[in-house]
Amino acid sequence: MGESNENSTYLCLPNILGRKKSVILGYLKDRACSQVNKWNGKCISSSGKEVLIKTTAQALPTYAMNVFLLPQDITNHIEKTLASYWWKTSQNNNSRLNWMSWERMTRHKSSGGMGFRDFRDFNIAMLGKQGWRFASNPGSLVTRVYKAREWDLDIRKDIFNVRDQEAILNTVLNDNGEEDVLYWKHEVSGQYSVKSAYRWIQQNKGAWEPEDKHNIWSKLWKIKAPPKAINVIMNQFSTSWCTALMLAYAGHSLMLMLRWGLYSDFKTWMENVMNVADAKKKAVIITICWALWRNRNDLVWNQRHASVNKTVAAAKQLLSQWSLAQNRSTSALLQPALEGDEACIWVNPQQNTVKVTVDAAVFEDKDAMGFGLITRDSDGALIQAKSIIHKNSVSPVLAEAMAIKEALSWIDEMHWQESTVVSDCQVVVQAIRRP
Repeated sequence: MGESNENSTYLCLPNILGRKKSVILGYLKDRACSQVNKWNGKCISSSGKEVLIKTTAQALPTYAMNVFLLPQDITNHIEKTLASYWWKTSQNNNSRLNWMSWERMTRHKSSGGMGFRDFRDFNIAMLGKQGWRFASNPGSLVTRVYKAREWDLDIRKDIFNVRDQEAILNTVLNDNGEEDVLYWKHEVSGQYSVKSAYRWIQQNKGAWEPEDKHNIWSKLWKIKAPPKAINVIMNQFSTSWCTALMLAYAGHSLMLMLRWGLYSDFKTWMENVMNVADAKKKAVIITICWALWRNRNDLVWNQRHASVNKTVAAAKQLLSQWSLAQNRSTSALLQPALEGDEACIWVNPQQNTVKVTVDAAVFEDKDAMGFGLITRDSDGALIQAKSIIHKNSVSPVLAEAMAIKEALSWIDEMHWQESTVVSDCQVVVQAIRRP
């Protein structure tokens, strides 16, 4: 067994810490940067980024935080890296504008933040658990060692200020023969927890307010709408983004359509929506607002303009597809994928067979829907193609099902004995396969 030196580690942590803690623990910054660089090359939505940051990136330094008080330059660097990743909007463009500080984003969602972690405060809460163990287990070996080394009067004067020294020395000891019991008042069980300690620190800072189910933030996050749409509304409330263009654009589609009139600012109008609209209407309005903001960006940066009817129709279609994906009854229909499912490219059918590829589109602004069907042989050569328009509008899933039915009728009409129908709607395909 070799003797450990100043560069040796135990459980991936350094055995000895000198004065240059930032250098010794600098690998934590490298880990965070490496992880974020892996994500930068992928197209991930804001809700996906939120999940990655909270479940992966924030967990990277946790083990070290349980043992060491990390230098602030390390925690600040990690927070800066994550903030940069959160606000980055283009895969190939490193330029981005942080619309909100990390400090503000660490607020609870019910207080107008994103619920991200303040690494310094979380580090203190983690170390508080070690202090709780020392105080609650006085007979443990590590507690006795620390008491022998540091809990004498002279060192107490070096560690504590005058006020704390007087409080310690004036503490009245229990003389009735019963042992004192430590109780953590922020947990019902009386036992210390990192979660309650972190919450207490944030509340003392004013970053987290007591949860109010009736405030605008709590109502907003309870709406059953795509998370990216809720994020846009949340940012409108929390930042100084320019909402004038959005309101002007919305004035002809949302406010007049809902007959709620114009308001002085976006937040006031949305607060009124939260108070008077039902759950379904809230989801529709939130999603339309997201579509308006997206069209605003297309107009400013790409000089592309979309009509009001098309914008509203696209938003409703997005909400319908998202709601269907969240529906548990729909998930029960899904079965294990078969060979050829989820293919990214078109594959030739088997010899002496034809393949009919179908797709459907819904045009809510025109109250219409359409089918497209194309048939190819085993060599990939085009046999026939057709399109059909119906003067009525249905849900996207029903439109896909009707397109498949049309394809089967076409196959029967053309007497194609060996044929395969291909659709990109997994829900319909699985429902047809279900016994």
